[in-house]
Amino acid sequence: MTMPKCRLFLVVPSAMEAGAARACLGAALAAGDVAALKVTGTVSQQERLLDTLQAVAQDAGVAVLCEDDVDLAAERRTDGVEIEGDIERIAAIRRRLGTDAIVGVRCGASRHAAMEMAEAGADYVAFETGSGGGLIAWWAELFTLPCVAIPAPEAMAEAIANGADFVVVPAQMWASPEAAGREVAALMNEIAESGE
Repeated sequence: MTMPKCRLFLVVPSAMEAGAARACLGAALAAGDVAALKVTGTVSQQERLLDTLQAVAQDAGVAVLCEDDVDLAAERRTDGVEIEGDIERIAAIRRRLGTDAIVGVRCGASRHAAMEMAEAGADYVAFETGSGGGLIAWWAELFTLPCVAIPAPEAMAEAIANGADFVVVPAQMWASPEAAGREVAALMNEIAESGE
């Protein structure tokens, strides 16, 4: 059996209450292989979530990323930041956060943007793949740079089978700790089946 390479990527809803988010994170960590956690929203929303989630995630070996806010990532010593595609920003972020920081780039469904971001030094590209898995299959076949798939829930299995390095767990995982455990366990089963 080939060991599956796909891992899970969590995106915390910006308006979520921090204590509830922590409970869901704990359930997700207990249920599967979580690689990264991204906080989103305004500076104050991200700060509130980081206050509660950062130590828990990093103690479990999970990379913690801010969305778009490089100053906050530097101040809070997160593992990195995820931005919209911008070649010039990548170099500036490297200067600010250092070469070890993770710089991820959201590329929508654009192959051209993803190739540009890879050449500019991004550590991963994130694709919103909708219901189509062809974009993930194309990237996995031609490039070694990791990709994060953000598929529609019904397309999760396809994204995993087509070679996504990471998949974003559907937002319904944040409904409750039980939902978090259930969603993560289901994806771990899909990943295991893809490696058989």
